Amino acid sequence: MNEVLDPLCAIPGVRCVVLATPDGVPIATRGKLESAGGESNADAECDDGEAAAGLVAGWLTTLTPSLGLVSWDLPQRIVLRASRGTVVVRRAPTAILIVVLEPGVRAEELRLPLEGAVNRLQRVARRPRVAPPAPALPTREAKGPVRPSADNASH
Repeated sequence: MNEVLDPLCAIPGVRCVVLATPDGVPIATRGKLESAGGESNADAECDDGEAAAGLVAGWLTTLTPSLGLVSWDLPQRIVLRASRGTVVVRRAPTAILIVVLEPGVRAEELRLPLEGAVNRLQRVARRPRVAPPAPALPTREAKGPVRPSADNASH
C-alpha cells in the first residue's frame, strides 16, 4: 500500500493518510495525528489510524440515510472543515481513503492527488496475485518391464 499512500503524504500540509475498509477497519496508515497539546505523538500512530477510520466509518453510516433521500448516489468525496484542520474522505469501491490536513490547507488542492490515489488503489486491487508454484509430485519408478493390462491387451 506504500505506492498508494506515500505520494499523498509527500504533499505539503498533509498530516495523516489512512486507508480503511468501508466498515472502519484500518488497512494502512501513514503520517501522525497530533495530540491535544499540539505535540506529535509518535507512539500512537496505529491508534490514531484506528480512531480516524472508526470515526469516519461511523460518520458515513450516519450520513448515508440522510443523503440517500436527496441524491441519486452517495457522494464520493466528503470534506469536514474544523478549526484544527480538515478531514477529506474519498470513497472507493472497496475502501475509504481518509486524509487529515493541517489548518489553512485547502481541500480542493487534494482533488487530483486523491483521484490518482484511488486509481492506484484500484490497479493494486486488480493486480493478479501470483501463487507460489506447487511442489512437484514424486514420480513412481517402474521396476522391470511393464506388463500390459487386460483392458489394453489386443486380441
